[in-house]
Amino acid sequence: MFKHINYTFSKASTILLFLILNFSLSGQQEPSVSWDKVVGGIYNENANSIQQTSDGGYIVVGTVSNGNTVSNGNNEIDFWIVKLDVDGSKVWDKTLGGSGYDIANSIEQTFDGSYIIAGETTSNDGDISDGNNGAYDYWVVKLDNVGNIVWDKTLGGSGADYGKSIHQTTDGGYIVAGITTSNDGDITDGNNGGSDSWIVKLDANGNKVWDKNSGVSAKDDVNSIQQTMDGGYVVVGTTHRDNGYNYDDIFGLIEYRIVKLDNVGNTLWDKTLGGSGLDRAHSIQQTSDGGYIVAGYTDSNDGDISDGNNGYTDYWIVKLDANGNKVWDKTLGGSNLEKAYSIQQTFDEGFILAGSSRSQDGDLRFNNGQADYWIVKLDGNGNIVWDKTLGGSGLEKASSIQQTSDGGYIIAGQTTSNDGDISDGSNGGYDFWIIKLDGYPRYDIIYNIGNATNHSQNPESYTKLDSIVFKSATKVGQTFIGWYTDPMYNNPITYIPKGSIGDIELWANFEISKGIDELKQENPLIIYPNPANAKIILENNAVKALGKVQIVDVTGKIVKQFVTQKSTMEIDVSIFENGIYFVKAGSVSQKLVKK
Repeated sequence: MFKHINYTFSKASTILLFLILNFSLSGQQEPSVSWDKVVGGIYNENANSIQQTSDGGYIVVGTVSNGNTVSNGNNEIDFWIVKLDVDGSKVWDKTLGGSGYDIANSIEQTFDGSYIIAGETTSNDGDISDGNNGAYDYWVVKLDNVGNIVWDKTLGGSGADYGKSIHQTTDGGYIVAGITTSNDGDITDGNNGGSDSWIVKLDANGNKVWDKNSGVSAKDDVNSIQQTMDGGYVVVGTTHRDNGYNYDDIFGLIEYRIVKLDNVGNTLWDKTLGGSGLDRAHSIQQTSDGGYIVAGYTDSNDGDISDGNNGYTDYWIVKLDANGNKVWDKTLGGSNLEKAYSIQQTFDEGFILAGSSRSQDGDLRFNNGQADYWIVKLDGNGNIVWDKTLGGSGLEKASSIQQTSDGGYIIAGQTTSNDGDISDGSNGGYDFWIIKLDGYPRYDIIYNIGNATNHSQNPESYTKLDSIVFKSATKVGQTFIGWYTDPMYNNPITYIPKGSIGDIELWANFEISKGIDELKQENPLIIYPNPANAKIILENNAVKALGKVQIVDVTGKIVKQFVTQKSTMEIDVSIFENGIYFVKAGSVSQKLVKK
């Protein structure tokens, strides 16, 4: 119950109450498990990538052994794609492949609501319509919104080629990154010996536009690629120092490698980071400040590792500036083995990490058995805000994590357990294990603003319901434009811990805007309507031309960019997923909410 709910109104921009409440909570309190689901057959199923979809549900991709799922498989190992609803219930699943080995590593929902997948295949039959070049090839598959194949492409040469990461680019095409040992076929840029990083740009129909080989040593691995705000790309993986031998995980010879490319694949800068031990990078994201956050693991205790080492291998998180220079780094773990596989910047400009842990000391509080999921929330400087170990008496590995639109988190990986935190039971071998962590708590405080005058409300009592809702102004002659967060407001509402009992004072000061003209005085870039559903008007009358315009989602992915000579223009946002975006035109930017 709440008491003494006080509101102050005046003439300026408004503060959206529930967002301030939410951000305070997300940054300070360890979330609870909302639900978990085990999906699989009697053999081995490994989930490698998950994403929230535009309908609020989730899409998961990985591998299935011997087709042992509801969908009939082909043979050996197949792609397995599972669509879940918002509560984790299975909507549909698809197995894709041929008679060989088909391994799916990366999935993303596309602008049109379909899906793009990247992995590798040894097959030359079944669902592989584009043939095989020899050994493993990249296999890129476009699905419609219910999992039917739209097109598929195999890419590679006579050697082994492994597709590890794919993203849709702002031109509607795709960028794929992985590893090649080939020097022929689709590899036009040569080979530097052993395995090389291989980057391929595809158009919207999967046709190759260009490819680049960015290997520098006897063995280079790539695990992740992203398009950057400038239209180029950033790639992360590992490199093996080359002194005449082909090393395989030999301590002191493996380092993080981060490469920045321009929009046609030319190298702008190339950085290696590590110590005298083994340092493997798995995940990268461009951050809101234009720099980068990298996650992986290390057993080094020297070199670029400034935070020491806790035991065998630790999570190693590195923050880079826009030019690839290290800003800070953190090692996280205990006396045993910890490996980070996925990282994302969160709405509060901190970071969320997922991987596996075997320790129960150091930065960890306990362990459930062998290896557990280890989820870590960091602030913007890399300090631990909270951490959570999840698992049973068997083996668990968290491969992918994403913050969801409600402020919670969705995690995908695999488990062999049938106890502990696994509430859904294991089917045998490894199974997909999907976990949803709680999002923001919502409270129902409905107050119709009406007149733009000072007002105080002191209800005798108020009981928590579902959501905070502030309605638009309804006085005759007033027009509601939208809600805007006031950056000058420095007294955010204190979050209310889950399970609180008793009287709680909740204070919120916020102000009402006159309209667009007043907003222009604070920021000449105006977006309306905001929130928007189908189209927005982007306007900046302080300049003759908006120039280069970029729309970026909360993960740092550029979803749209273009150059215009107009100062006002209409933009179609209907194909965007619901959520928060940042629109930048020239040197100014604004937040956009898609509903």
